[in-house]
Amino acid sequence: MNAKSVLVLAGNPGQVAESAGDAVAKGKAEIALHQLQELMAVPGIEIIGPFPPGLQGSFAFSAAIGTSAKETEGGKALIEFLRTSHARDVMRAKGMEPIAP
Repeated sequence: MNAKSVLVLAGNPGQVAESAGDAVAKGKAEIALHQLQELMAVPGIEIIGPFPPGLQGSFAFSAAIGTSAKETEGGKALIEFLRTSHARDVMRAKGMEPIAP
């Protein structure tokens, strides 16, 4: 399998593609296994779907405001916006699943 594998590393000199989905779009690979939201951003590929739940991994994004931040009100406003139903709808449309409020 190693002979047919295409390793995509960001910033790697001589890399084949910018992302796993890009490698498929450019014909450098036949299949890509990657985060759904990353694949959705690549034109020219067909997304079959996610892994079954037992094989599906997940990760969470977090937001915080540093103790030395100069624009704390702006940071608080951004965090509050990210908790709105509109922001959650956009996250879902982009292949992410927001954590319940």
